Amino acid sequence: MIKFTNVTKAFPPPGGQHKMIVDDSTNTFPSNTTIGLLGRNGAGKSTLLQMIGGRTKHDTGKTERTGTVS
Repeated sequence: MIKFTNVTKAFPPPGGQHKMIVDDSTNTFPSNTTIGLLGRNGAGKSTLLQMIGGRTKHDTGKTERTGTVS
């Protein structure tokens, strides 16, 4: 299981407005389930996967992972 609790992630682009990837999101992805991520280029799909895997830290909130992530 992967659980996001009040997770927020934004990137500050140079000379522009913050790019909000996840805004105060609470989600649970159950174990033994296949999840698909759909979105346009630059929507934050890869960033979300990196947060799930622990490679990228979120700005606020908490992530819980049980089992393995591959």
